[in-house]
Amino acid sequence: EGAATPAVVYSNSNGAWSQTGYTDGAAYTVSASKPGYTITPSVQTITGSSNVVDFTATPDSYPSIVSAISDKPVIQCGESGLYGGGVANVGTVTLTVETSGLNDGTVVGAYFVTSQKADVQVSAANHQRTIAYGRVNDNEAIIEVNPSQLRPGRYEFMVMIPGLSIPAYVPMTLLRSDSSLVPSITDITLSTESMSNKDAGVVTVNIQTENVPDYYNTYVWKQSLAKFLPVPYDTVCNVALLKHDGSSVVNTDWIFKDNMASIAFNVHDLPAGSYRFKVMFNTKTHVGYPVRDDPYADMLYTPLVAYKDFTVYDAETSNDITGFAVPGQTGASVIDSANHTVSFSMPYGSDVTALRPDITINGASVSSASGADVDFSSPVTCTVTAQNGI
Repeated sequence: EGAATPAVVYSNSNGAWSQTGYTDGAAYTVSASKPGYTITPSVQTITGSSNVVDFTATPDSYPSIVSAISDKPVIQCGESGLYGGGVANVGTVTLTVETSGLNDGTVVGAYFVTSQKADVQVSAANHQRTIAYGRVNDNEAIIEVNPSQLRPGRYEFMVMIPGLSIPAYVPMTLLRSDSSLVPSITDITLSTESMSNKDAGVVTVNIQTENVPDYYNTYVWKQSLAKFLPVPYDTVCNVALLKHDGSSVVNTDWIFKDNMASIAFNVHDLPAGSYRFKVMFNTKTHVGYPVRDDPYADMLYTPLVAYKDFTVYDAETSNDITGFAVPGQTGASVIDSANHTVSFSMPYGSDVTALRPDITINGASVSSASGADVDFSSPVTCTVTAQNGI
């Protein structure tokens, strides 16, 4: 009040500002503003011209990638090579990147990585990863990438803004040229699904698959020729017997042929408990081919994994029904070990007064002998006796 009005504010190139024309001893209120920023504190009071005023400007929003999408998330490779061969031949893939808080003209980059976030070496000429760029316009960037040198597998585009540590990932799958032939494990059967802890015998694991090749190609970088060379790999089936905690008791590899395999396991001296056979397809190279870590090796063939339960029971104390089947029944019997019940269904109108169930047990004997006539017009009690008489 009654004090002189200060002169116009002067700002230098470093952002520092100064102002003259104050009346000594007078109180002045100072406020600062900048579009898109929150100023702290919003107002300060100074007396005279000798005070130093500091404000903190915080952006209302930090530069970021809001979203990134591809116009071709799934791509069919061209016809080439053995099963699993081929390369992408689709021209340009367009990535649309939505950003926030970025000035027009800001560079946004994208390059290929595997699904494990490892760099992909895609150029046979110079063995360098492919990088593409786009520029922001009204918080949107368009990036065009050519994946023509990539082979079948699961990839991601890693989209980055210079100076930002958090990228965005856009998935891309390159399907084999014969991708309609999806490999799968269709069935696993065991010669026996349970065994006594006193037994020492053989369990045969029978595996049936569809569209699993006997071999396929992977590609190894040959430095002297400056290019990738195809190397045939056998398809190998690995079968492991696992404890309940997932640790392996025993495992073996088997060269797989014609979509089937039967692998015999010697099982002995196992404690009573629940186990699982794990069936997995991996690879093994032919002898004579020098193979190093290869950026395509984990992508050309997606491992197949399936499990089959196996039980080792205590020979002295077990008294369980493990199998129950009646001629002519509809569907499979349901054995509820926890509640000690077995249920099954017969076609409507069936005579259930003289059925002959086929009963399989872990134990010494069962009160209703397997194959004997049993009247099921009302619930039937079967008693299984263990080796110890209980």
